[in-house]
Amino acid sequence: MRQEVEHLLVSSMGDVGDSGGLIASAPSFNRRAIIAAVFNHAGDPLIGTRAYTDIRDYLSIAPDGFEAARHGAVVRTLAEFEPPWGGRELVLAALGPARVAFNWRLPEEIAEVAGRGSGIVLLTAMPASDEQVLIGACQAFGLNGLETRVAMGAVRAGDIQPIARIAQVSPNTAKEALAGAMRKVGVTRRAALVGRLSLVALGTVPKDSHPSWLSDAWGLTVRQAQIAGLIGNGISRGDVATALGLGQAVVRKELEAIYQTFGVNTAAGLARKLAESLAVRWLTEATAGDIGFDDEWSEPLSILRTKQGRRVSYSDYGPRSGRPTLVLHSASSNRPVSRALLRALHGAGRRVIAIDRPGFGLTDDFRRSREVRARMVAAVQDTLEVLDKLNIAQADIVSRHTPLAVRCHVLAPERFGVIVLVNPGLPAVVDTRRSGLSGFSKTIFEANPWAIRQTLRGVAAHMSIPRLARLLRTWMRDSPADRAAAENPELVRDYFRGVRMFGTGRVSGCVAEMIERIREGPIEPLPFYNEWRILVGSSDILYDPSEMTAFWRPRLPGATIREVRGAGRLLPYSHPEAIVEALES
Repeated sequence: MRQEVEHLLVSSMGDVGDSGGLIASAPSFNRRAIIAAVFNHAGDPLIGTRAYTDIRDYLSIAPDGFEAARHGAVVRTLAEFEPPWGGRELVLAALGPARVAFNWRLPEEIAEVAGRGSGIVLLTAMPASDEQVLIGACQAFGLNGLETRVAMGAVRAGDIQPIARIAQVSPNTAKEALAGAMRKVGVTRRAALVGRLSLVALGTVPKDSHPSWLSDAWGLTVRQAQIAGLIGNGISRGDVATALGLGQAVVRKELEAIYQTFGVNTAAGLARKLAESLAVRWLTEATAGDIGFDDEWSEPLSILRTKQGRRVSYSDYGPRSGRPTLVLHSASSNRPVSRALLRALHGAGRRVIAIDRPGFGLTDDFRRSREVRARMVAAVQDTLEVLDKLNIAQADIVSRHTPLAVRCHVLAPERFGVIVLVNPGLPAVVDTRRSGLSGFSKTIFEANPWAIRQTLRGVAAHMSIPRLARLLRTWMRDSPADRAAAENPELVRDYFRGVRMFGTGRVSGCVAEMIERIREGPIEPLPFYNEWRILVGSSDILYDPSEMTAFWRPRLPGATIREVRGAGRLLPYSHPEAIVEALES
């Protein structure tokens, strides 16, 4: 517990993100959890998100906030919210003139109106106000129906009596169900449960490593901000007092003032207010591209707490009746599977599952070792636990990441059937391709591995779909097949889905795996290789197809190797039928 408290002292809301302040970060919000509207100068709404429309009759904004915005000020103001489930609470909201606020992270329809430069913009976040948003967060952690109802009650109410009333169960039943929900989410206190669910409901919100944002928004002292952050993360008063070198009476007195400031009376209520306030802080930052909101084609997020206590994020695209097929993401992307590949796999009657490796997406990093084999062993363990969770005895693999496919095969051969490698990589020591932009990048990274992190910081923080389309056309210019594929808008958007999580600052897995490729040693021939197939794009820009074939044939001597004509590095996006054919052959 002491170590946990010390970690949280560094980041008062440190559940999401791993950048440590070194990587520029941006949030990825769930649109349904964000309340945004544009008003005319008389205070009449011109347009609002669905979330605003749903709660507008319960939300009261102080007139002086509008008055300040009319005169050109950007203000964080407290609004009163009287939710349909009862009670009254304070909500942190941001108001600003449209000519300034159009640079905030706004849903597209709001940004379009604000971009005209006239009116006042309102932004706030209340994940508890949308039942479906909360249900989605609960389902991501695998909560059952009763656990979901009491968890939603905890987010909305905090105390056990109103939780039981909202869930329509007895207080004892509510306590038992809450205990089950906390076990699945991986927390031991109600406040931590509420904070974790609120953050997942909001999307992916990077940590803020300094409590000053709480001081600025709510007028807390630095000490109060530290206490609020720790209590909101489920740390006991006694542990907070010990960590901060304070007496318990001092913590109790400060906490009373904090509760009064936030308009709450429980640690769970405080946890939700911290999550909402952090969202408002990020929403009013200037945008750096399209990274601010989830793509309209959202991922079916699930989160597993492993036996070691690590969090693993995965997507089960179904159908449950299909042949289980794992799609392993590359070192430079996250778990989202392209729609073209999904359609092809579903058409072949397959159940598609994708898992974020350690340090990717919302999966916790494996921090005990930087050595790639240890990381891959952890990734295999994550994979097996997900399969066990889904009651899957065996799965085929489509792999864009050869080290994990190899480790799966070596450590648990009975759990995996056909394994299809798509454009398998090469260790730097045997890779001779240095032409074009990709070759230049490899040369730079191999000479200066530290540049990988710096490059990710620059690219991810300013990523947008138009910028990505231009980058792909430039990057793929030496591959006719990939250059043509990059003109497909769906492909570009799917590629964007695969890399957008890096913009939130979660890049440690990508950095570690790219560096390890540079340091990778010899790869010995693998046993039990008969069920392997290898697909090589004929115009791959990253590796020479003949070198890939020459390298992997002696290491997988029984594997079927096929060169896919008219395909390149983007083979999984442009030629999904070749992958299905390899699986079925």
